[in-house]
Amino acid sequence: MVLKYKDMGLNLNNIKNDVQRLTCSVHDKHPTITIVGSNLNFECCCEKFKEICLEKSKKAFGNEIQKSVTESFGKVFKKLK
Repeated sequence: MVLKYKDMGLNLNNIKNDVQRLTCSVHDKHPTITIVGSNLNFECCCEKFKEICLEKSKKAFGNEIQKSVTESFGKVFKKLK
């Protein structure tokens, strides 16, 4: 499975590290996640765990987007003062 995103200044390593902490409850394995360009490539032991990793990555992407937007607005407001 590959997740793609357009460069928004997101830290893919944060997302990767967050998802790699997960462990499959059936096989007791962690996902293997690689960053290739602006893509995250997921390798999981089973489909059920892949779905769990996908959901976790969506939340991690959301957190990174929120952090990026908050930082960007913070910089804009500092310039306006």
